[in-house]
Amino acid sequence: MNQLILLKSQKNEILKMIKKAKLNPINFKWSVVSSSMTPELQVSRIDYVGSGYFFKFDFEKGGERHAFCSPGDQRLIEHMLSEHSKWGSWAEDKSSFRDWLFYLNREIYQPDLWAEISKYQLPPESEVVPDISNEPFTTYQVEKILSGLNQVRAYLEEQRLGSEEQKRFVKERLNYLADAAKRQGRKDWVHTCIGVLVTITTALALSPEQAETLWYLIRDAMAGIILFLPR
Repeated sequence: MNQLILLKSQKNEILKMIKKAKLNPINFKWSVVSSSMTPELQVSRIDYVGSGYFFKFDFEKGGERHAFCSPGDQRLIEHMLSEHSKWGSWAEDKSSFRDWLFYLNREIYQPDLWAEISKYQLPPESEVVPDISNEPFTTYQVEKILSGLNQVRAYLEEQRLGSEEQKRFVKERLNYLADAAKRQGRKDWVHTCIGVLVTITTALALSPEQAETLWYLIRDAMAGIILFLPR
């Protein structure tokens, strides 16, 4: 099988580009794989180990250059075509590779916010009884809820979590939740409360244990007001 693979000097240039992008070359691995354009041809591919991300220096049968990479700009896998000529050039390959390093950096250092949220699911015993009414809270019940929210504030201050901006954001969310208790029905407020707790735990990057403590503080404040059932 014919091969159109990179020269040693070209691979060395790639190494310098990886270092310039502040990525560790030890996390990259070279291989020779089948071309996506010409099945009977083998080409060079570099992988970011353990991620599924790669950059393939590909060719058509006539020698025209192509590149396939993951991640792409807006797609998981992207076909990067030469912009300036039919045949392309090594300079264009390097330009495409430089773009890929940017996309790679973006994805590997991007937090998975959905995964973070999943850490903060309510404890198993915290399910709200399904037939809860949506009637307003009494004045006494509102005062009890506000007392519980003050305990949440005190706990967060004690933990010394977040920047000043994040602390202001959390204060605004808790104030909103306190105000909502005075105007929303019980069922609506419970859903608002859960949303606020998830927002706070994500914003402050709380550990699952810290998030659970927040929920227990709220649950204790709601004792005798809203019934919670074990699952």
